[in-house]
This record gives sequence, C-alpha cells and structure tokens, in this order.
Amino acid sequence: MISMNMTKKGKMQKIFQTLSVMLFLSLLQYSCSGDSEPAIDEKDTPPTNLQVSFQIVGENTDPEGNGSGIVHFEASATNALDYQYAFNNQEVNAPDGATTITFGATGTYSVTVTALGEGNTSLSREITVSVFVDPDLVWAQEFEQEGAPDPEFWNFELGDGCDQGICGWGNGEQQWYTNEPDNIIVEDDVLKITAKAEARNGYNYTSARITTKNKFAFTYGRVEVRAKLPEGGGTWPAIWMLGSNIDQVGWPKCGEIDIMEHTGNDPGRVSAATHDEFYHAGNARYYWTDVSNVSTEYHIYSLNWDENGMDFFVDGNLFFESPNSSELPYNQDFYLLLNIAMGGNLGGTIDESFSSGSMEIDYIRVYQ
Repeated sequence: MISMNMTKKGKMQKIFQTLSVMLFLSLLQYSCSGDSEPAIDEKDTPPTNLQVSFQIVGENTDPEGNGSGIVHFEASATNALDYQYAFNNQEVNAPDGATTITFGATGTYSVTVTALGEGNTSLSREITVSVFVDPDLVWAQEFEQEGAPDPEFWNFELGDGCDQGICGWGNGEQQWYTNEPDNIIVEDDVLKITAKAEARNGYNYTSARITTKNKFAFTYGRVEVRAKLPEGGGTWPAIWMLGSNIDQVGWPKCGEIDIMEHTGNDPGRVSAATHDEFYHAGNARYYWTDVSNVSTEYHIYSLNWDENGMDFFVDGNLFFESPNSSELPYNQDFYLLLNIAMGGNLGGTIDESFSSGSMEIDYIRVYQ
C-alpha cells in the first residue's frame, strides 16, 4: 500500500511540474510578444536606407514658401511596401512614398516618416519643416494695363530734386526725371523704367521715378518684386521704401528700407540697406550678394518685415538681416519707390558709351 501510494504521488508531481512549465512558457511568450508590438518573423525582410525629401511650394521665392503652406514629400526605402507620414496627431498613408501636406499656419513642424516592410517590420525618420503661411495678399501691381502707370496708385517725382531742396536728389545724381513714355511705360505686361543718354535742362541723362506716397502705404508684411535690371556703367536702379512721415520729420529720421539696389559698374552684385537717424548714408546697415544674369533674367527681390526686423532675399535666398526695435522708425507706414538714377554717390562713373538701359518689373505684391 505504501509503495503504491508513493508511485501515484510521484506521477502527480510530474504532471504538475509539466503543467507549470507549459504555463510559464505561455506567459513568457505573451510577455515577449505583447499586444502593442506584434511579433516579427525572423524571415521578414525589414526596410533599410530610408530617404526623405520635400519641396515647399514657392521656395524659389522664399525658403519657407510662397504662403500657400503646401509641401510635397517623397520617401523611398529598400524593401518598403508602404509609407506613412505622421504630424500634429494626424497620419497620412502614401503607398508610393509621395504625398502632399497643406499646413494651416506658419511654423516649424516635425514630420515622422515611416517605411513599412514585410510582416511588422518598419523604419522611421523624423524631419523638420519650416513653412510660411500667408494670411492675405493686400496689394498688388501686375502691370496689365498698358500706357502710363496707374495714377490711382502711382505719383511721378520730376526734375532733379531742387524743388524739394535736395538738388541731385541728395546723392549727386546726374539725371532729370520725366513722366514721358520714353522713360516710363507699361507694355507687354511689365513696367519699364528707362534711363537714356539725352540732354534735358542742363543734365545729360533722363529717367523716371515713381512712388505710392499718399496712395498706398503699410506697416509690416512681405514685399515681392520680380524684376530685370538695366545694363551700363553708371546706372543705379532701386526698389525701396520711405517712412510716410518724411514731410514731418525729414530724412533719415523717417527711415528708409532699400529692398534692392544695383549698380551697372558692379553688374553681378545687388544690395539691400536700412537707413535711420542712427545709421544712414555711408554708415547705413547694409549688405550685398552676388547674383548672375540680373540684366538678362528676372529675379525676385523680397522683404520680410515685422517688429523684430527686416529680412532681405533674392530668389528665396536670405542674404541680409537688419534689426528693428521701438527706438527705430520701422514701426510705422512706409510707401514704395521705383527709379533708375545715373551716377551719383552709389552709381559712380557713367560709361561714356552708355545710351539707354531699362529696369523691367513684372509684378509687385504686398502680403500681410
């Protein structure tokens, strides 16, 4: 009897041990696999070499885009079967790796791109995208109406500046400004300002200068001007702005923002500057950048302006930053000016063979 009972007891212990081991292995398998991370079969081939590129619409104008907030993405990876983009708690599937995302506000976004492979394999990469979203186009000149510039928006400044007490326009310039079609006209959907070698009222050159003074002015925003510049030693084209209170406080206290200046004696270079009572004329805040083909191809000259400062771009490439503060005059309305000067402090020596040269402006757009 005793021997028989011990045998049964031994068998029961073996059965219990076997069941315990099976239960332990089952729990171990569940713990390892979990219900948040599916098991990966060793035979599955995971994605590798994940590459991601993106293009912000309008980045040729500004590295952060043209204000649409649209960004095109492309992803590729070896052994990938599908792709997924995640941002701001949103997910977008892109079977071929390409997708377009429209961001709703200006900002810097983190986008996680995931390549999905066989089984449950995946490979992720996080990229950062800075996007400019434009609220409104508030003013534009597309120059579609042929003839003289629209008098609803533009004024002519004529002569040599002597009637304003600044003969030579304060810079020793050598031209006489007119409102004649030979010097300024809208045709073929562009505004053409032309400097010419011709005698007028004691000067050997004529040109044109127009402004939006008392007709359009604004505080802060973005300005874009698509333009082609004149050739010829001594030419000095400018796209610029002056503080609207100039008649009350004078220059330079009113402030001046030079979006683009160029001289024919240095044809591969354009510059930007800001002038105020603290830094002006030869002491202005100023910088330049090299740009090829300024006289044979159009380029986009742009300004981003807010309470913190002014950023200057050519074809979307930032080349100069100028500060702003409550002590400076750049927190008020400014108006626009367009002109070609001849000679003067910046234009320099005029080429004796110069006959004419034109600045062609395709459009001017102001965003806020």
